[in-house]
Amino acid sequence: MLKNLFLNVYKNILYTNKIISNINAILKAKLATVLMIFTETPIATIANTILKSKSISIFKPPIL
Repeated sequence: MLKNLFLNVYKNILYTNKIISNINAILKAKLATVLMIFTETPIATIANTILKSKSISIFKPPIL
């Protein structure tokens, strides 16, 4: 029983991490689109910079 409990907790942690990862990917894509529109920089340059960053804070965008 205790083994099942830990297994369920572990599965929930993995699932939560996957959701956070997906949200992070969506934020990176939106940020790249906005930066491309406002800075007129090629999307490849912006995407490269953003993809290299580990995560994006909504309040502190990465320095390009």
